[in-house]
Amino acid sequence: MDPVRISVLGLPGVGVLWLLTLVAYAVFGWRAWQLVGLLRRGRFENRFDQLGRRAWHAAKNVLLQPRIFNERSIGWPHFLIFWGFMVYATCFNWALVRGLFPMLPIPYPDEVGGAMLCLEVFSVLVLVSLAIALARRLFSAPPHLHLSFDANFILALIGLLMLTMLFGSAFRLVAEGSHGTVWTPFGGLLAAAFASIPRGTAQSLSTAMWWLHMIIVLGFFVYLPYSKHLHLLASPFNVFFSNSVSHPLGDLAIPGRRTTWRPVRRNGRSSLGSNSSADFPVPSAVAATGPALPPLPATSSSRSNFSKSSSATCWNRVWPRPSPRPPAATARQSSSVT
Repeated sequence: MDPVRISVLGLPGVGVLWLLTLVAYAVFGWRAWQLVGLLRRGRFENRFDQLGRRAWHAAKNVLLQPRIFNERSIGWPHFLIFWGFMVYATCFNWALVRGLFPMLPIPYPDEVGGAMLCLEVFSVLVLVSLAIALARRLFSAPPHLHLSFDANFILALIGLLMLTMLFGSAFRLVAEGSHGTVWTPFGGLLAAAFASIPRGTAQSLSTAMWWLHMIIVLGFFVYLPYSKHLHLLASPFNVFFSNSVSHPLGDLAIPGRRTTWRPVRRNGRSSLGSNSSADFPVPSAVAATGPALPPLPATSSSRSNFSKSSSATCWNRVWPRPSPRPPAATARQSSSVT
C-alpha cells in the first residue's frame, strides 16, 4: 500500500506531505539566506582556481575523512555515522520525490532489494556506532569534548531514524506474510518477533513508521542549520574552498593588500584585532562574525586561514571575554566580607 494514499486528519496524504515539505524547505531556505548574508560580509577572494586539485582535496577529506581516524576510539563509529547519513539522505530524497509525485513509475527505496539491504545494514552499523558514542560521552569523555543538549538531541534523532526504518521494514514483511529475504536480514529477524500481529494492523504500523521517518527527517532538516551540526552541510564547501590547496599551511597573507592591525580598547584593556570582518576572506569571516554563526569545523581549511593564536585574537576582537578580577581587588573584597 502506498503510504501517501491515505487520509491524514481528513486531508489527502500527498497534500500533507507537500505541506510539510514546503514548510521545511522554506524555513531551511530562510536560515540559509541569513548565513549567506553573514558570509558576504567577508572580503571576496577568488577560490575557483585549481579546480581539479580542489575537487580531489574535497573528495579525499570529505568522503574518506582521514582526520577522524587520528582518534581511534571514535574514528570508525564517526565514519560509519557519516556514511549512514549519506545513504539515508539519498534514500530519503528518493522516497520524498516518489511520495510527492505518486504518478511516477518508480518504486520506493524499500521496494528495491539492493537499496533495502544497504539501509538495513547501515541502520545496524549506525546504531552500534551511536552506542559507542554514547558510552564514550558517559564514561570516557575527553576533556575537549563539549557535552551539550544539542549533540545528544541529534544523536537521539539519528537513532530514532534507524529504528523507524528497521521496524517499518519488519511490519511491512508481516503485512505481506513474508518471513524476510536476503535483502532484509534484520527486518526479517524483527518480523519473526511480530508474526502474531494481524496483517491489517501490521500494514497500519508500517505506514505509521514511514510517516514518522519522513517527519523526523524534515524536522532534522529544519533544525540542522541552527545546530552545531551545521558542519554536515558547511564542511564540504569549507574543504573545497580551502586556502591550503594553493597556499602553504598557516599562511595568513592577504593577496594584493597589507593586513593592518590596531589596538582596540575592551574592558579597559588593549587588544589587537582586525578593522572589520571585511578584512578577512569569506571562509575566515565566519570565525570573525561572532556568536550569530557557529565556528568553522576543525578541518584543514580552517587551520589554513588562521593559526590558533590569530583565530583567538579575531574572536576576542568581536566578542571579547571578560577580564579576570585583579588580585588586589579580590583581596579587598574578601576582607570586607569577613
